Amino acid sequence: MTNALSYRWLMRTVVGGFLLAVAPTLQAADHPRLVDLDTTRCTICHADLVDGVDRVHPPAAEDCTTCHELSIDGEATTVELLDTDPGLCLFCHSELEAAVDADLETPHFPVTDACLTCHDPHGSDQAAVLVAPMPGLCAECHDLDDLGASHGGQLTDSTSCARCHQPHGSDQPTMLAGAVAHPPFVDGSCDACHRAPFGDRIRLRARGERLCEACHGDVTELDPPATSVHAAVQGERGRAGCLSCHDPHMSSHSTLLLRPGNTLCADCHGAIVTAAAADTGHFPAGDDCLNCHGPHASPQKWLVKSPGAGPCVDCHDDQVAGPDEVAHGIVDLVGCHACHQPHGGSEEKLLRVTGAELCLSCHDRSTVAIDGDQPTVTLLERFEIPTESALAATRMVLSPDKTRDHPVARHPVAGEFTPSDHGRRAASFEGSLECLTCHDPHKGRSAKILRWNAASATEACGACHTGKVSSAP
Repeated sequence: MTNALSYRWLMRTVVGGFLLAVAPTLQAADHPRLVDLDTTRCTICHADLVDGVDRVHPPAAEDCTTCHELSIDGEATTVELLDTDPGLCLFCHSELEAAVDADLETPHFPVTDACLTCHDPHGSDQAAVLVAPMPGLCAECHDLDDLGASHGGQLTDSTSCARCHQPHGSDQPTMLAGAVAHPPFVDGSCDACHRAPFGDRIRLRARGERLCEACHGDVTELDPPATSVHAAVQGERGRAGCLSCHDPHMSSHSTLLLRPGNTLCADCHGAIVTAAAADTGHFPAGDDCLNCHGPHASPQKWLVKSPGAGPCVDCHDDQVAGPDEVAHGIVDLVGCHACHQPHGGSEEKLLRVTGAELCLSCHDRSTVAIDGDQPTVTLLERFEIPTESALAATRMVLSPDKTRDHPVARHPVAGEFTPSDHGRRAASFEGSLECLTCHDPHKGRSAKILRWNAASATEACGACHTGKVSSAP
């Protein structure tokens, strides 16, 4: 045995000795006296433990005393481990305590014996500082030829056993990593999705989403037909089809999702998920994107589950027009999100913009650009509605400063007023005048969605102009 190999063997045996009493601990005389325990760098002499490896165990790179205790006695230094393996490893990896104690339905006994069976304590070229790559490491205990049949002939030299099995143990049979499994995987029907491997290549019978459609084609076959299909389902924009969201074999989450809830959606829609989770976010959106969106397809734009106010009425049913009421036209044409930010926003009530600016973006003829030769008009630089509907909504022509001339000439629409401001005009209004003074933003008894439960402009005007209602438009 060469000196280098002998030293590595000694170090692993010594570590094992501390843990398993296979070999004695280092004697004090075996290690020269250190000048200062606080300033000594172990890697000056023991560089071969970490040099030239791709992955160094953080304690070995940062502070050897995380695992080792050093003490000076006379002319010698004693080096000992702080605890035995696997107890020592639990100082940092406490989440594995159940695995070490075999307190799992399917424990992995190398874990209960010694972590160093699979891991190098200082560094390795392998992930998780393994002492050898998989599946070769697993083959030290498991006959891969025998396992080939039970794995449908899909095992290759590039297979990672940890792709499906928890290496430290699991509460699932055969240490499977997930509690939710794909039926063909459970049945061992690998050939339902896979062709025979070609060398190290695992091969599918068809490309991702096309393969899944053989059994799950109904996810996009809707009635009425889908007008929006999730780009991930179609494998568009560089996405991996169904595997963008689902694991094809097993998962710890429902419907084989890669991650739970909105954390999965954040992979592609990070800014929206962040806005929804913020203090100014919309609670249903922050709770679960699927409260409002379908995951695969929808007859509505943006995968919204139902048209108009549909997704909103589950929580805001008090804002829905009753049998003798008329809904705000934009609700039926676009939905509540025409005026409100559906995911979150900094304005009150999650409005896109505040005050008259929001109302005028649809109802002021000088604000909305309408080309009668085009079939649709774009509102708020985002929503398209039929030109005919836009023409009906933009009948209002205000003064250049947007403060008067509705519903009749010279009638104010903005500003602060007291009864004395009205002069000879009999009016009782006092306060800040705005669009919402006269109009309800959601519903009313007429298409003008007037307040005061007014079915006509005459009734509404009477709220301020007592005795003059007969002349109201």
